[in-house]
Amino acid sequence: MTSNSECDNADVVRPGPGWLAAQHILCLSILVVGPVLRGDSDAAVWWWCRVSGALLLVLGGVVGVAGVRDLGTNRTPSIEPLPANRLVTSGIYARVRHPLYVSLIILSVAWALIWCSVECGVLALVLGMVLHGKAVREEACMRWRHADYETYQQRVPRYIPKIHHGRRI
Repeated sequence: MTSNSECDNADVVRPGPGWLAAQHILCLSILVVGPVLRGDSDAAVWWWCRVSGALLLVLGGVVGVAGVRDLGTNRTPSIEPLPANRLVTSGIYARVRHPLYVSLIILSVAWALIWCSVECGVLALVLGMVLHGKAVREEACMRWRHADYETYQQRVPRYIPKIHHGRRI
């Protein structure tokens, strides 16, 4: 079989277009399902859902903007790094390895909360599983492409930043 990618030569399971398609379909579904299948909760629950969802929307937006900014021209929808990419380990990437995936998950959960939609919450969970699958495969490519990626993996958590006593996260 002919290889079109450096990641084909590593012990990497190629993601194919299905991963990205699943991500896009789930994101679109979450946007639609939230308002269409919104929860029918009492006022106190509705208020709590709206406020916590709004706060998470802000957090998800901040994480996403920081991820896009810090990744710069290395950003690609594919799990395969761009040919001229460099390993980004500064900014938000010094705290988590996949801030863009974290952002999408936070934003999806926020949307589910804003609409008090259990169905939307389930879709957010499925999106999280798809993004995790992409992250695992992406990391295999990055280990093959960047000799120092394994050290980076050991130092920086995949999704949730470490909290150090006496230091800011």
